[in-house]
Amino acid sequence: MVTVRGRASQTQSGEIATGLRTLALGHRILHREHHADMTLGHLSWRDPFGRGIWLKRAQIGLDEVTETDFMLLDFDGAVIDGEGELHLEWPIHTELMKHRPEIHAVAHTHPKHATLFSCTESVLRPLTNEGVWFDIPPGRFVATSDLIDTVALGAGHAEAMGEADAVFLRNHGVSFVGRSIQELCLVGIFLEKACRAQLTLAQSGLSFAWPSCGEVRRKKANIYTPNAIANFWDYYVRKVTDKPEARP
Repeated sequence: MVTVRGRASQTQSGEIATGLRTLALGHRILHREHHADMTLGHLSWRDPFGRGIWLKRAQIGLDEVTETDFMLLDFDGAVIDGEGELHLEWPIHTELMKHRPEIHAVAHTHPKHATLFSCTESVLRPLTNEGVWFDIPPGRFVATSDLIDTVALGAGHAEAMGEADAVFLRNHGVSFVGRSIQELCLVGIFLEKACRAQLTLAQSGLSFAWPSCGEVRRKKANIYTPNAIANFWDYYVRKVTDKPEARP
């Protein structure tokens, strides 16, 4: 890991501060929704001023992240702002952001069922409402099961994702993307649920089927409207911020 010291934040506008608070919430939501793996896993957000990406610092768990735990990197991996240990897999984020200009948030995690699914050769099917999100099925990055810690590996990983919203890293984990931080977190939740459903069905030994491509597109449009995305995000925020005893 690269250690960067003495670069206290000098560039935080109100927009940056709001974005980093949302990004911190996203980490804690994904921790609660089965993406936790000790201090591994990381989310990033595209800097709104075009300077690069804001990435979680290393050596803390997803549930420990606050708005002060991010480092601003340029697209070559040089630290512009922030301090701490830099995740070795930063090229996952920079290369995806470069390859997908419409994407504003990236995550790499090791959720149980999606990681197990990465070990198979099966295609993720739209068996449940969560699976419908993936109308372009996630592909697989197979160049290595080790860390994606070079620009070349990061570029290959981005190519393996293509235009999908997720990619399986063979025997390693998953990466996924969003057009916002809110969408990113929901994609991660849907991915783990969809993998769990397919693995459970496969274990049952029962035969199963899935809707046609046309029906999947219609269902996705009907279920995942902008209002629904906002509503689902608010629900998960309440789960990590509300005190149960304070609810009526």
